[in-house]
Amino acid sequence: MSPITNARNLYQQYKIVLSTAAGLLGSTAILGIGGLAFWALVGHNAGSRVLGQAATSVSLATLASMIAGAGAIHLVIARKDHLRSLVSTLAIACPVIAGVCAALFSSHARILVIFLAGGLTLGLIVDAAAIADGRPQRVTARAAIQVAGILSASIWIHSYQGFIIAWTISTWVASSSQLIHWASRPDFSLLRNLGKDIWSYYLAGVTGQAPAFIVAPLAAILSTPIVAGEAYIAMALVGPLTSLSVSLSVGVHVDGKRSAEDTRRLFTRTVLVVLGLATIAALCTPLLHFAGPSFAAAAPFVAVMVFATVLDAICNIWSSLWRVNKRLMVVPILYIVELAAFAITVALIMPSLGIQSIVWGWYAQGVAGVALVFIVERRLIPRHEEPILKNHEIPSKGLLVRV
Repeated sequence: MSPITNARNLYQQYKIVLSTAAGLLGSTAILGIGGLAFWALVGHNAGSRVLGQAATSVSLATLASMIAGAGAIHLVIARKDHLRSLVSTLAIACPVIAGVCAALFSSHARILVIFLAGGLTLGLIVDAAAIADGRPQRVTARAAIQVAGILSASIWIHSYQGFIIAWTISTWVASSSQLIHWASRPDFSLLRNLGKDIWSYYLAGVTGQAPAFIVAPLAAILSTPIVAGEAYIAMALVGPLTSLSVSLSVGVHVDGKRSAEDTRRLFTRTVLVVLGLATIAALCTPLLHFAGPSFAAAAPFVAVMVFATVLDAICNIWSSLWRVNKRLMVVPILYIVELAAFAITVALIMPSLGIQSIVWGWYAQGVAGVALVFIVERRLIPRHEEPILKNHEIPSKGLLVRV
């Protein structure tokens, strides 16, 4: 068989995984590039003080959004049998929760931060709906609409509040344009009827994102401008690998149940993809020395972080397989173990390494997570429930025989 035929067959076999990952990666790329251009325009037009104020407000709104929408994507994917009513319900409940969190976090321009947090959270919900419906291209389209809006407005605006208003309006317009497709009569009884699932997914989402909640205040307290710059460069270079890991894990969840052997192949191939890209990135780190002193100083962190993303990929992808097989409570346990490993490592080595301890904490988090995965799944294939036998059936050599 020719390589082209093999590639075509692989694509057809894993079409759902690949298309979902592509949609999420496309959205990440657009938001990353557009966000960088936006902050460049803010700094150029309004100066560093306004840039700092705007960045703080957006960061607080993003944090509130992460808390309110934690686990929403996997919940919507898992319960797509109630897709329209569930999305409509979450589209009301989650932005309200985000607004409350934003009100607690912010003191300056609080009303704007509240509305921005609500818009960002609504974006998470409509993205989850698009992914569950098998239309990941809508995620990329929403990101493009949002970026086009903030860039267009930032050219003409030169004030802090103006920048936040532009970001808020663009976010709400982009999210609402997608919500129209899903709008239906909200059913808040779903939140009660799906209570166990909702709390399992939410707990997994919060604990999975907890290291990010820890990193932000640590970076603010411990960093110097030079170290912060080095850390930013390292994160910018490794960010695409992290996004790939998360996107593949969501794709695996959307893809659903497979046979044990096919699950093993899917898991192996997705991890090998991340491992291959991480190896290339690690081998290329010496080239950073040619880019300047800051890039050279960040090179050791990049080498450590790219392999930490492989460990992260193993945990993320396998957690999706647990979700597919309805083993929901194992997922938050995995993330709690990872969070404990991260926090303990950072606490132990922070006195000697400062902010650099975050990098090693991330690596320890991955090691602990992979160790738990191997303990729980010794053969690295998902467990399948035995068939429920009727009274007039007995198992015989793996077959059901009527008696």
